[in-house]
Amino acid sequence: MVQARVVMPTLPAPLRISSFSEIRRGWEAPIALAEASRCLECDLRFHIKPDVIPPEDRLMFDEETIRHLPEQEGVYIFYDDQKEVCQIGGVENLREALLEEYQKGVRINYFSYEEDPMFTQKERQLIQQYVKKHGKMPPGNDSLDDLF
Repeated sequence: MVQARVVMPTLPAPLRISSFSEIRRGWEAPIALAEASRCLECDLRFHIKPDVIPPEDRLMFDEETIRHLPEQEGVYIFYDDQKEVCQIGGVENLREALLEEYQKGVRINYFSYEEDPMFTQKERQLIQQYVKKHGKMPPGNDSLDDLF
């Protein structure tokens, strides 16, 4: 049901011309609440788009997703079901290497990747950042050889 607009109280005309007082007086609290809650039936809700959520950088670790990866050099990061880093690796062919890991039955829920022709350098950099932050190697990178 559409409610009529409540007219805003104003300063009388003779007082307006003789002072610098605010012309619009405002509403008392109950009237202001009623005015604020009245529906204008403008149907703007149909024009409001949903919030844009940043894309998830972690992908599901499944065969279908892996098959769409590029056959390029790069670095991958495996994540567990809590989205904690499990392993970091650099490979010459992202799709081939991740399909191989998938077919081995590696128990990973998510992964992310980055194409990078200097994948060995990027792999070392990511592992060193992880060690600096957590004080240990990622669980899947239990060898210090991964650092050097």
